[in-house]
Amino acid sequence: MTIEWDTLHLEYDPFKEKIGKWIRRSAMLRRLFYRMLGWVFLREKYVKRELLLLASNRESIRDILDAGSGYGQYTWFCTKAFPNASILGVDVKKEQIEDCALFFKKMHKSRCRFEVKDLEKLSYDSLFDLVLCVDVMEHVADDMTVFRNFCRSLKSGGLCLINTPTRDPEPPAVQDNNHVDSVVAEHVREGYTSDEIREKLSDAGFEVKRVIFTYGKHGAKAWRLLQGHPMRWIHAWKWIVVLLPIYYLLVYPIALYWMRRDLNAENAWGGGLLVVAKKP
Repeated sequence: MTIEWDTLHLEYDPFKEKIGKWIRRSAMLRRLFYRMLGWVFLREKYVKRELLLLASNRESIRDILDAGSGYGQYTWFCTKAFPNASILGVDVKKEQIEDCALFFKKMHKSRCRFEVKDLEKLSYDSLFDLVLCVDVMEHVADDMTVFRNFCRSLKSGGLCLINTPTRDPEPPAVQDNNHVDSVVAEHVREGYTSDEIREKLSDAGFEVKRVIFTYGKHGAKAWRLLQGHPMRWIHAWKWIVVLLPIYYLLVYPIALYWMRRDLNAENAWGGGLLVVAKKP
């Protein structure tokens, strides 16, 4: 079987649904799954590092909106980084909201609530100190409405932390076929250029504080080892999943090295963007 590596687009949603059915079996499995996500996804390391930086002034962050909360892993992290904050997780997928609500109740996290919400229809007004949105905007058609909703949801001086893919052109220095491919069929856009997301957030009422490229030349290598190749193999040969634990044991030390290199670099370009913006 021949795989067209450059044109293959994968559907993650069916895969995510299978994972959801597996981890809802017990609170222990969900906690283990959260830990595994932190091990293998470089974006989690970037987002969590930024959250910890914000947590250094944690007294100013009392109410958090996890916009597109998914499995709830960032809500879970925020309960530790911001121990006095109340957190609301919203998502369009009812089953994920129900699973998260049940898990957080089991874990006695009464500061956390979950609601089924469409980000294009948010109607909160000056309620939150921090809006967190990780790998969601590439799935949203009317992004300007969502950006405006985020701004309206924040109190004056509140912060918005967004992680999303980039479509910035690669500078010649990194055009070495180590870029992160777009392989997700559910995306409505490839991503944003750094200038584009700055402009859109500014038009929505934000002051953009910083934009960081993630998944640079080092992170892209880790991505290929930990996500790119395994997902394509699974798409082509379902049976190969039984060999993946051995594969990960062999390649993870190498991938971890590349992830650390990426985190410590000042990337001139990358497959992702981490954006921090402030409501005046």
